[in-house]
Amino acid sequence: KMDLYARTGVREYWIVDPEKRSISVYARAAAGNFELVSGDEEVVRSIIVPGFVLRTEDVIPATTTG
Repeated sequence: KMDLYARTGVREYWIVDPEKRSISVYARAAAGNFELVSGDEEVVRSIIVPGFVLRTEDVIPATTTG
């Protein structure tokens, strides 16, 4: 899908992986390809939407065992 997004002008996209408990943010570079700009952190930020910050735990709650 990354190639399709690049061809259609998508500027940023996020991949949420619940198994790895991670969110990866990719932004379109000047050359037209996508580059990872944030990933595997507790907090991720949008480059496109100023001030938009998301905590991974708010999207993928920690599972409790007991």
